[in-house]
Amino acid sequence: MVARTLARTLAHVGNSLRVFFCSFNNMSSKLVRAGDAAFQKSEKCNAELFTLTYGVLVTQLLKDYENVDKVNGLLDKMGFNIGTRLVDELLAKAELPNACATFKDAADVVAKVGFKMFLGINADATDWNKEYTSTTIVIYNNPLTDFVELPDGYEKLKYCNIFCGVIRGALEQVRMMVSAEIIKDTLCGSEQDHIRVTLVEMSGAAAGDDYKED
Repeated sequence: MVARTLARTLAHVGNSLRVFFCSFNNMSSKLVRAGDAAFQKSEKCNAELFTLTYGVLVTQLLKDYENVDKVNGLLDKMGFNIGTRLVDELLAKAELPNACATFKDAADVVAKVGFKMFLGINADATDWNKEYTSTTIVIYNNPLTDFVELPDGYEKLKYCNIFCGVIRGALEQVRMMVSAEIIKDTLCGSEQDHIRVTLVEMSGAAAGDDYKED
């Protein structure tokens, strides 16, 4: 009797897990498709030109301020301002209702749709904590680091810190205050760039249906 009850319970749990993972995989695939579709609809710029232009910007900031920490902060601030302006376009063109109902949803949209739509970059939100309040966005093909080598003495330069600012700015616009920090850097020997994003505070209801495109 006990064995039969245990077997039924385990079968029920197994079915529930299958439904959960099926739903999760379907949502993940939907976001990837949305990112691809939004990328196809977006205006394109020459990737090499974009990369070189960004390199010139960082080089000029280093010459002007001669302080790596200051430049890291400026890149983050520039990214933040960009993120606050891009999120409306992202949510409208992606056509994902209730896309940012939770922090997990929002982080997945930023990784799978946002990076793909604006830069053609493949990224993913992984390594979640148990509370789903902290994740690592892994960037698999970062064009900003093409042709780049950090010279001696600039090991602390967060060359792609602009991405951290973009993430913070975009999520703040949907009422999620987050911290974002580069924890692995291809310019320092890692295979991919990793950005740790942690929810600090949620302010009011998150954005969703208001961003559907007519």
